[in-house]
Amino acid sequence: LATRLVPDAADLAATVLGPDRVDAAAREAAWRSAGALLRAAFAAGVLHRDLNMRNILVQRGTHEAWLLDLDRARIDDAAAGDVLVRNMVARLHRSRRKLESMYGETTSHAELAAFEEALRG
Repeated sequence: LATRLVPDAADLAATVLGPDRVDAAAREAAWRSAGALLRAAFAAGVLHRDLNMRNILVQRGTHEAWLLDLDRARIDDAAAGDVLVRNMVARLHRSRRKLESMYGETTSHAELAAFEEALRG
């Protein structure tokens, strides 16, 4: 594993739901970046056993996204099939719903659509 400082970055949860929540356009861009990141990770066969909103880092301004907490992840081209990908995305959405409840915020339809579009390519 490698470590790199990403200036002015926060996890996806803090960026789109937390007390330092960004504006609607930036939230949509963050979700889009997260979807594109996951599309690339899944295409590379990455299986992330703990995919949640706190394990995606988003840089403010550029909205570039990075996948965190890869200590239990593995790469297996053969295993990253549709069912496992759906399960990982479902896990991400479970964390979203839990955090929405915790922060008293919701994720807009436009934000979720941006994520899904980027995830599908």
